[in-house]
Amino acid sequence: VSNPGLCLLALPSRPAVDLAFRLRAGGYQLVYDLIDDWSDPGLGAEWFNPAVETRLIEHADLLTASAPDLVRHLERHERPVKLLPNAVNAKLFRVGSESAPPADLPAGEGPILGYHGSLYGSWFDWAALKAVAEAFPAARVVVIGGGDTGSDCVGTSNRQGAASVTQIEIMPQPPEKENKLLTWPDWPLKLRTS
Repeated sequence: VSNPGLCLLALPSRPAVDLAFRLRAGGYQLVYDLIDDWSDPGLGAEWFNPAVETRLIEHADLLTASAPDLVRHLERHERPVKLLPNAVNAKLFRVGSESAPPADLPAGEGPILGYHGSLYGSWFDWAALKAVAEAFPAARVVVIGGGDTGSDCVGTSNRQGAASVTQIEIMPQPPEKENKLLTWPDWPLKLRTS
């Protein structure tokens, strides 16, 4: 086989990069998709090594990035980079749009504001987020996802006086019969509603 496949790498950890290079040696095309600034202490402090990322950047067959700042980071290595922005369907958010909201969103009056993405990094526009929240004080908030960040979003939304707050986290369906072995550390994986 002349081209067995594609290796898409978004997390430039040493083990992942080593595996990607083994696949590349076997004929795979290697794409590095930069989705975050891993040098940010809040993101990659435990594992990020700039030399490992540089090696990946220099040898990948294609470089992509999800934001203009990330494109500039990759372009410093004098390689072509494709911008693949985080997706959004602008038609759904156009004023006067006739698109119906998704059926699984909570019913109620007032706008629903959404943000999909990481809240980490100095590049996040906190001032814009605050301005939107102040402009729509009666907004209903839907938090998609859980963990510490999801909990922080729910708490902050309640403290700021959101009209309603709903959190959606998709977890596995529980088994038909109780599984006595499903204890710590696996108990957070149970299906719950709140």
